Amino acid sequence: MKSYFFLIVFSFSLNAQNLFKIKPKYNSSNLKLLNEWIFQSMETITYGEREESETIFRNDTNQETLTFKKSGEIIYFSDFDGNKNTGKGNWLVKDDSLSIISKEDTINASYKILNNTLSIITIDKETDEFYGFKTIMKYILKDD
Repeated sequence: MKSYFFLIVFSFSLNAQNLFKIKPKYNSSNLKLLNEWIFQSMETITYGEREESETIFRNDTNQETLTFKKSGEIIYFSDFDGNKNTGKGNWLVKDDSLSIISKEDTINASYKILNNTLSIITIDKETDEFYGFKTIMKYILKDD
């Protein structure tokens, strides 16, 4: 009788493992972020009395790299017109939303990856003091 009871409990536990699978922390689109990315351009669209757009491209005085680690850490280096900045922070994703938390700053954005190009898009709504604007940062995957 005890052996039947053990057999029933054992077979139930095997079936229960199939019912309660552990979900992975990242889905396949999130895993594409896990790399080093090199800045290519930043377009800012201002929604004022008339829409204006300004684009900055990577060159000798405008450079940046972002490295997304599996641990949730992000490492960054930037040099824009001689203003160098380097540091670490944390990143989180949910669906196509990306949050980057570094020092006292948090960036909430949407992102997409197409043809080894990472686009990070932020939108700031109009306030009493400033027009609303959208910023589109583009990065390419670093070749190894």
